Amino acid sequence: MESISLKLIFRNWWRNKTFAIISLLSLAVGITCTNLLISYVIYESGIESNNSNKSHIIYMAQDSPLTSGEKVSFIVGKIPVQLKDQYPEIEDYLRMSVENSAFITIGEKRFDPILIVKADPSLPRFFPYKVLAGDLNKALTQPNAIALTENQAKIFFRNEDAIGKTFSAKSSEEDKAVIYEVAAVIEEYPQSFLKFNALTGTGSQLNGGPALLLVNDLFDIDTFAQKLKHDKVPTLQGEIGQYYFYTLQESYFQDQTYTQEYIPYIHRNQKDLLYVGIFSAILILVIACFNYANLSFSRILQQVKMIYTQKVMGASVGQIHRQLFMDTFLTVLIAFFLSLLLTLDFLPAFNRLVSGRISLGFFFSGQVLSVIGAFILLLSTIPSIYMSKKITSLSHGEYKSLSVGSRKRTFIAALSIIQFAISIGLIFATLTVRQQLELTQINGDRYRNLIEIADWSGKQPIETFAKEIRRYPVIDEMCLSKGSILNFMLRQMILKDEKGNEVYYSLGQYEGDSTFLQVMKINILQGLSEREALKQYDTPVYINEQYACLLIPKGENPIGKPVRLYDTEFGQMEKEGKPVAIIAGIIENLYTGTLRQEVYPSLTYLIRTPPYNFIQIRLKAEHRAEAMDLLKQTWEKINPNTPFEYQDIYEEFMASNRKTTELTHLLIMYSIISLLLTAFGLFGMALYVIEQRTKEIGIRKVNGATTGEVLYLLNRQFISWVGIAFAIAVPITWYSLSDWLENFVYRVDISMATCLLSGGIVWIVTLLTVSWHSYKVASRNPVNALRSE
Repeated sequence: MESISLKLIFRNWWRNKTFAIISLLSLAVGITCTNLLISYVIYESGIESNNSNKSHIIYMAQDSPLTSGEKVSFIVGKIPVQLKDQYPEIEDYLRMSVENSAFITIGEKRFDPILIVKADPSLPRFFPYKVLAGDLNKALTQPNAIALTENQAKIFFRNEDAIGKTFSAKSSEEDKAVIYEVAAVIEEYPQSFLKFNALTGTGSQLNGGPALLLVNDLFDIDTFAQKLKHDKVPTLQGEIGQYYFYTLQESYFQDQTYTQEYIPYIHRNQKDLLYVGIFSAILILVIACFNYANLSFSRILQQVKMIYTQKVMGASVGQIHRQLFMDTFLTVLIAFFLSLLLTLDFLPAFNRLVSGRISLGFFFSGQVLSVIGAFILLLSTIPSIYMSKKITSLSHGEYKSLSVGSRKRTFIAALSIIQFAISIGLIFATLTVRQQLELTQINGDRYRNLIEIADWSGKQPIETFAKEIRRYPVIDEMCLSKGSILNFMLRQMILKDEKGNEVYYSLGQYEGDSTFLQVMKINILQGLSEREALKQYDTPVYINEQYACLLIPKGENPIGKPVRLYDTEFGQMEKEGKPVAIIAGIIENLYTGTLRQEVYPSLTYLIRTPPYNFIQIRLKAEHRAEAMDLLKQTWEKINPNTPFEYQDIYEEFMASNRKTTELTHLLIMYSIISLLLTAFGLFGMALYVIEQRTKEIGIRKVNGATTGEVLYLLNRQFISWVGIAFAIAVPITWYSLSDWLENFVYRVDISMATCLLSGGIVWIVTLLTVSWHSYKVASRNPVNALRSE
């Protein structure tokens, strides 16, 4: 009997192949999205999941000394030592910092820079790295000893034993290279908190950096923070500052509010992306399941006559029940195996989209497959049991009511409206998030094709380099400066609010030559041009809009006045013999970080004489590759012992706004998928609905109905469903987007035009999908339509 049931199932699939294919494809796509997101959520929410000490590792932070409300991860090196010595709750500490290396040399071979992390010898107590060869303790305690990851050791030494081998690492900031001896090779593991290519010891002195504490059961986060405040443990803000403590998982999702803090060796992610990803995957799966349920139910309902025939032939209710169960179960099972193939194909693209680290090994691990397996089991058995029991219990009259009556129409309408609402909501969210990303890109446009090269040798080759490249036609423009554009000089500025409380601000400071403002495309809003300013003042200074808003009294013109009138720090500097800084003009704000933060108030000095440490070069876009080759050749000719390094300022700026970029990409992907799935479902549902009305359409045509009237009749209900879905989706999505945009200081407004466009896109897709079927039926000869009945 089982073999007969299988034959009947496959025969029915072949007879209704359109329904079967749409059901399988839409369900497979929905399960694929869910597979990827389940893997992503398990990975990101389980950082250091196999670390037995995870619950006892605490991440430290403190108030920024520069800006009120900001927190920094920098902890002065002696503070963790003090905490371990004085407080029984602290069992150990781990301090870390990064060792910058411009390039690696092994014999005659030169390798790309690697990420070398300096760490205390306590690292193995915090993180369970498996030692494949050598002695990790030696690498962390002896001078110039180092541990390589297994992958990095293979890159350097291929299949040779790396222990005892040496290599040199030279930094662009140091004249001499450091010779390291490999003391250990360690194995990396998934869901790690740290990322690096090599580990070495901190040495005798460590100024500071991120710090972790290993605590015992006596430790309480709030109580310990209050205890340090009471004991006046020194902070970067003195007595008014405070320390903060986070679990390892909390610190992983912690926002880095201080944009200039450089911690490349710690993995971090954003909760927003995780939540949106989960929610989007659920919505996609809902659409896929609704397509599957609606189309499968419609297809199975057409088998009722066959079921009655089987009953007459002696089939029991149990046998028919098993046949219908197998039909639904097999559909889900085949869709699941298809989804595995799709997951393998799309996993690399998904990782790029969300900066994920999911490997095939992790996806097929018990940690992930057990969850996905349980999910698929529920997805296959619950609908299978429901549908098989529902169909076998129907009487002939109930079948007619359910298949062609108001109950069936209500069922289709409800599922369709929910699908439309999900698609409209996702498209609305995507368009709005995309506008926020465009606002970010507009603020970053001044950085396009702009690179920055640094020189800290003190030998002034940067000026020689500038003279040499100035004649190259592939260079659009260039300027010299004393600091980096994105990692500029900062100092503390203390102001008072309306209540007289002290408020800390970070004051940005730029120093560049006479072409600095022009190259950076910074407009002068008020005051003198650069040429006039340099003629009139020894030290001309331009203040930005934010500085003027915070320090210049309303209605006052600061042009031509000394900066010390508004900033007392300059009065002290003048007493020390430094030249008087005069305000030459007000310039527009320069956005250097995320739009979630207010722009820094800043001063831009125009300087006449070297030394300079940086050169900013704007390349001609159409000759970028050629220009980079010329710059490298020229640099290596002038500085043969210093590697050519540069920073693409636009890429760095957009990287600081990675949250918005990744969220946009994720929503675009899911919006496209939701539209495709909705169109698939519509295609099948429209085919079923129109087939049910073939006789009615023939009668109307015989009685004089035109093709246009028939098209209107068939399309009307689908269009009305879009309208209802629009009314449901818009308020919910509008509220969610408003809440999300509150995270940004500089943000776009949610527009009604975007709202209407999202509804219009779904309306057009619906009209095109349904009209294809409608036109075919409406244009048929009514005699043939009636004959088909």
